Amino acid sequence: TELVGWVSIHVDDTLFSSGSLMLEGEIRKHVKCGELESDAFIFAGVEYWTVFDGETPIEIHESQEEYTSFLEEMPIEDARRRQPELMANDTEKSGYRGVLGGNIWTTNTRWDLAHECSFAASKVNELRVGDCIALNKLVRKAKSMSGAPIIHRRIPGPWAVVSFGDSNQDPAAKRTYQGTVVFIAQATKDVEDFERREFVANLALFSSRKSTK
Repeated sequence: TELVGWVSIHVDDTLFSSGSLMLEGEIRKHVKCGELESDAFIFAGVEYWTVFDGETPIEIHESQEEYTSFLEEMPIEDARRRQPELMANDTEKSGYRGVLGGNIWTTNTRWDLAHECSFAASKVNELRVGDCIALNKLVRKAKSMSGAPIIHRRIPGPWAVVSFGDSNQDPAAKRTYQGTVVFIAQATKDVEDFERREFVANLALFSSRKSTK
């Protein structure tokens, strides 16, 4: 089996990549398609553009700078803003859900906002004015970054799968969150040494936990 390309579909937008024109032809046989865009386009609110060295593509950039420019903060009355402990009213609850949904979509490229968006979503059922204020702050943070937060570079082989895991407590110290990131990287000695250190550190942690029981 040989991989000839891949296809991603979001509602009525289609994104595909292939080393030949065969895949485009097969798609057009079955689906009515509009104008084809390549090298620089927007797909599902994410801007993509290719950087070339002469005629050779060397990088693909991803950004949501245009998308975040349309994000708006939710309105909060001045009198209620001064009382962050108050429970949110129906208008604030509706506004919170809408703003939160727009902000969650930024995590397609802004992975650094993933935890804050998840934490904001956990507040919906017991929403307070202070949570609305915090969400507006998160909107400003999303809008503050310019450029491409994600850059895909050509990676010469051989490849290695590299993972990194970390955990942290929420501000109230009531629960612990864990996140794991997986990368594909060039299999250099530095990568191998990193994975070896991570494995030994986790093994030692597991052993110390087991010995205390």
